[in-house]
Amino acid sequence: MIQIEKNIPVPARGARASKYPFADMVVGDSFAAPVKPMSMYQAANKWAKRHGDGAAFIVRPEGDGCRVWRTE
Repeated sequence: MIQIEKNIPVPARGARASKYPFADMVVGDSFAAPVKPMSMYQAANKWAKRHGDGAAFIVRPEGDGCRVWRTE
């Protein structure tokens, strides 16, 4: 049987930590990640749209993963 609990606060939306350091990057910074370029492109694009600060990223294949640069 599932136990009911009372007075447990709901966590704030977006309270989880980002998997990648997009927020810490400034123009010209880059990082390498062991994931497919398309997956990283989607993550970077989603982060930029969600945070709306004009950030732009370029993703290129590198070795077994990819590299991400902040361009704006």
